[in-house]
Amino acid sequence: MQTKIRIRIGQIELEYEGEELFLQGGLLSLLKEVFKVAEEARIPIQVPPAGTPATTAAQGALLQGTTGAFAAKLKVESEQDLIIAVAARLTLVSGEASFNRDTILAEMKSATAYYKQSYSGGNLTQALNALVKQGKLTELAKDTYALTAATKKQLETTIAS
Repeated sequence: MQTKIRIRIGQIELEYEGEELFLQGGLLSLLKEVFKVAEEARIPIQVPPAGTPATTAAQGALLQGTTGAFAAKLKVESEQDLIIAVAARLTLVSGEASFNRDTILAEMKSATAYYKQSYSGGNLTQALNALVKQGKLTELAKDTYALTAATKKQLETTIAS
């Protein structure tokens, strides 16, 4: 029997669709592994109090716009700026807790007024590594990233104003 489950705790999200047997036997060990990785990556796991909406009314206005619109709002001038605009859109509009390198590149290309061909390839890798070192992104796994909590909060404030 096919089963689907989605668990979200703070910035950690786990989604599974498949055989029910896995949920009975492997889900607990998978959750333990996910939380171990989150701890090693220093991703805060905060659960809002019961009854607290996940999205505040102030954030409701944030949850719209293309990558180009986010780039304009954030006054993008560099490849790293565009990556942050992409991460902001994926997090605040699409609700994605993490995103991979290919998704980042595709979103960058969609912002045609800001994207340059030189942003792909090794330059993208260097820019992503620099953002991780600056503490703006967290690398959750190879080529999989998330905004840090501090960067997310800063972006929400900037975009709201």
